[in-house]
Amino acid sequence: MADIFQIDQLGVLKDFEGLAPTLHGGAAFRFAMSISESQPGASVDLFDLTPFTADVDLLHAGPESDTWPLYHKVLNRVPNADCFRWEIRSTENQRDYEEALSFSPRIPARRIAISANGIYDPFDGIEDIRTRRFRYQRTVNFEKSPLFEPGKDLEVFTALLYMQTIFEANAPFTKLSAQPGLKAAREVFVDASRGDTVERASASEYLIGRLIYLVINCLTSASPEQFWQAARQCSLDVFLARVASSNLPVPDVLREYFSAAGKAPRPALSPSAHITEGHAFRIPPAGIEWMGKGSERQFDKSELRLVDGQRVLAASEIVEIHEGMAPSGSPEFLFFDIDESFDDGRPTARLKDTDISMIVLARRQIENARSMTPQHGKWDSYAFPCIVQRRLSSSSSRLSIRLNTLDVFQSEGDKSTTTEAQFFLVGLDPENRT
Repeated sequence: MADIFQIDQLGVLKDFEGLAPTLHGGAAFRFAMSISESQPGASVDLFDLTPFTADVDLLHAGPESDTWPLYHKVLNRVPNADCFRWEIRSTENQRDYEEALSFSPRIPARRIAISANGIYDPFDGIEDIRTRRFRYQRTVNFEKSPLFEPGKDLEVFTALLYMQTIFEANAPFTKLSAQPGLKAAREVFVDASRGDTVERASASEYLIGRLIYLVINCLTSASPEQFWQAARQCSLDVFLARVASSNLPVPDVLREYFSAAGKAPRPALSPSAHITEGHAFRIPPAGIEWMGKGSERQFDKSELRLVDGQRVLAASEIVEIHEGMAPSGSPEFLFFDIDESFDDGRPTARLKDTDISMIVLARRQIENARSMTPQHGKWDSYAFPCIVQRRLSSSSSRLSIRLNTLDVFQSEGDKSTTTEAQFFLVGLDPENRT
């Protein structure tokens, strides 16, 4: 892990002797992919290993009581730690997941782990990465998984993760049919279209949230043209059509996009934390409207608290923030994938990704018990830790935004109050400094 710049700053966690921290999941896969392409001795930046919604999965060998101290050390020692979503767990808290892996379809390239001792690669996933030929190995007893019956997992989740793996590796789309795992993935998507997958998902808010989250991750890992080209070859388009025709609480704009199968523009996407009280997500996962210099209300620049040289590039419509607690706790992240072209062109075109950030205005509405009309609080301004990454394709340029809202929107679900927010994309333009 010393090859990853930010984690190297932890000094391999010397103060936590015996914890043997291990990086696994998507970040470990992307690290293995990056070292297969880079010069020996090159350092990898954690920002490159965590696109869009990706988190940093760390597993340690100590007791669960060591997790919080380890997390706080990460926040204090890792540069820009608040820009990343950290998932830190102890091995004793990971037993159900580890047991479930033996029943779950296997993606060898995603089973790689990185520690101070080197790379752990039990299924030769490095070879898949080197050749860009990815395996996906289905099991015959997935329904016996300890996560399946309690409603914590669906087989189609791994098929979506497999397609995301291919997209992230930039495997040749003209040779997609030659991918060794494509046949098994197609079988899973077909079975999910015909079987009870959608019905199982509809019975669980967790599964609904997880399904939409993974579909959006898959969508944003490729250009719209590449995604639908691949979807048609593996029957993912058939599964998404089944989702679109179901009674799952999918936003209408996403339902229409699935039904159009690539013949309509991709909508703005905004996956967020799964929350516990009555809604799958903190904000709508798709369809938030964005405008250029206009906005739904005349905002006061003093409310936004712009710094010298900063200007508004675009604004969202006013969005209701759903009440509830995120099971993942604090900090809580919101994510946005939006087209870089707005109603007044591309105001972000001349700016570097690092010059773009987001300011959020939020206010509470309290229902007046006598008049039954809402009373609006004042707008509060937040400049949360924010990462913006530009994604280019032949037909569009999109912005992927990761926003750490800390614990500002966490609530116990007070029914007498609601929160609304407006998101402002802002740019720091050196030429406009006063």
